[in-house]
Amino acid sequence: MFLEESEHFLCVLLDVEGNVQEANQLFFQRAKGKTADSIFELIISENRMEMEELLERLLLNPKSKGHFLMRWESGNISDSIWWEFSMVVNHENDPIGFVGIGLPLHYLEEDLPLEHLLDLLDYGVIKVDSQWNILEADDFSRNLLQIPSIKDQKYNIESFISFLPEEIEKLKQWDGREKFLQIDGSALKGGRLKLTLFKQGENTLILVGFGSSLNFRKSTDEYISQEALELMPGPVWVIDEKLLLLQSNSKAVQVSEDWAYKKPSFGIELNLGQKLSFYGKILHKIADLELGEESSFEWKINSSERRELWQFQIKKVKSSEVYLIQGNNLSHVQKRIENIQQENQQLKELVVQPSYILRSPLSSMLGLLDLIDYRKLDSENKKYFSYLRPLAEELDQVIRTNAKQVAQFD
Repeated sequence: MFLEESEHFLCVLLDVEGNVQEANQLFFQRAKGKTADSIFELIISENRMEMEELLERLLLNPKSKGHFLMRWESGNISDSIWWEFSMVVNHENDPIGFVGIGLPLHYLEEDLPLEHLLDLLDYGVIKVDSQWNILEADDFSRNLLQIPSIKDQKYNIESFISFLPEEIEKLKQWDGREKFLQIDGSALKGGRLKLTLFKQGENTLILVGFGSSLNFRKSTDEYISQEALELMPGPVWVIDEKLLLLQSNSKAVQVSEDWAYKKPSFGIELNLGQKLSFYGKILHKIADLELGEESSFEWKINSSERRELWQFQIKKVKSSEVYLIQGNNLSHVQKRIENIQQENQQLKELVVQPSYILRSPLSSMLGLLDLIDYRKLDSENKKYFSYLRPLAEELDQVIRTNAKQVAQFD
């Protein structure tokens, strides 16, 4: 089994509840020999909510991957593991669990180039010198903290991140004997940050993430002005190609609360409380979109109080990998269609019913005409009788033709 073959990485297989189904020896060694049914029992309490949110995001988007810096319940920061979790599904695409590959954090002590670190990590990465001046920063960190170009001028990290007094004290006391340090901060424009610092020679690398319990925008860019979003009819969500939510209007917030029972969270996958196939449809439509085009699909929403039919229109925003989803409640249109169908059915019954009512006595009449002995009639009655039968047969044919025409509306 591949879980046992890896000697340098931790491997674990979880069920959908986070219970450990299988793991390699390195996993249990790092856990200090402690065994537990649930992975939540092995990690510190501050990590548990972050882990829950990661598994929830994977359930909503099984094709995505989630990254997570895990600290053991018994252990220091140097024992932390950088995890990449993926969803495991069966042949019917139903989720059956998660597989995680873990990289011990001490591997990051090596003097790795920034681009190599970005291949390993999903967080933002900033390199600073001994004076906390920024030397390098990836695009995610620059967008998140609004760091301008650092080619022509030096910027101090404290110009973009604010720290509480106790966090500044931790920084002052950090002498590098302990390779890693975790502190909290906040972006100047709001949003709590979780920072992991470690030494690389004379420099320091800062992994930039955001507090797990906060709704934080992963990019400070406003792809569509909020005023324009609010003027659009219906709920509107702005997402990227990985379904990460970037913006929404107030109607979308209300809809999200109605369907998923919580407000939308920026920076994580769109969650509207629907089945996995709903998000699969969005991804399928996105894959086929070109700039200027738009696509749509219909979906039946099972809300808390009623069933609703919605249409979702998707179009690309500008030239970036950003997409706008606009919802349109078609329930009133669907109800009108159902009413028209019901009225048509009633009209059909009104048309068909006389046909059956008339054909019964008409058939009896034709039967009686067959019983009359034409030879016993006088010449006057023979003349009337010769008119009567063709008229009855003509009426029978008209009724049959009318019934066939009505049947074609099925």
